[in-house]
Amino acid sequence: MRICKKEGCNNEIPKYYIKKDGKRHNLQRRRYCFECSPFGEHNTRNLDIKRNSICKKCGGVSQKGRSKCYRCYFSETKIKKMKKVYSLIGYFCWKCNYNKGLEGVPVLEFHHIDPKTKLTGLTTRELVGRKWKLIREEMQKCVSLCCRCHREYHAGLIPDKNILKIYEDRWKEIGPLA
Repeated sequence: MRICKKEGCNNEIPKYYIKKDGKRHNLQRRRYCFECSPFGEHNTRNLDIKRNSICKKCGGVSQKGRSKCYRCYFSETKIKKMKKVYSLIGYFCWKCNYNKGLEGVPVLEFHHIDPKTKLTGLTTRELVGRKWKLIREEMQKCVSLCCRCHREYHAGLIPDKNILKIYEDRWKEIGPLA
């Protein structure tokens, strides 16, 4: 019989096979006893090493070596990138000047002037995982609209030439993004 490899546990592990739930199971590679690693839970990593840590912001579980959980990382990164985007393009709709958005709170939408040149969308979820260079390039292909103006454009209530004029005027005013 082999001995469980978890520190402080000296339980024995059966050598070859065991019948459980009417099935025969091979135990030749098992490192831990059934008490330390219950059957069917797929615990194959070293049980003595602490894998997860606590998120310093919310108290949730973060991955090993990280001080924040994914949810906190995502929300912080989203806010930073949205602030950067809005500081460049402004906090208002380029057509109707709707400006109820707060810093870091996405209320505007990006409409691509030419859908054929679109590489990626610019929703908050897509912004978090993208490099700033790609975001900047995509922004320069877009007009910033509130949801109402965006829907009206797609419904055919706002002509293409109006959106193109807004696009050209606004990007002339902003200038090239560095």
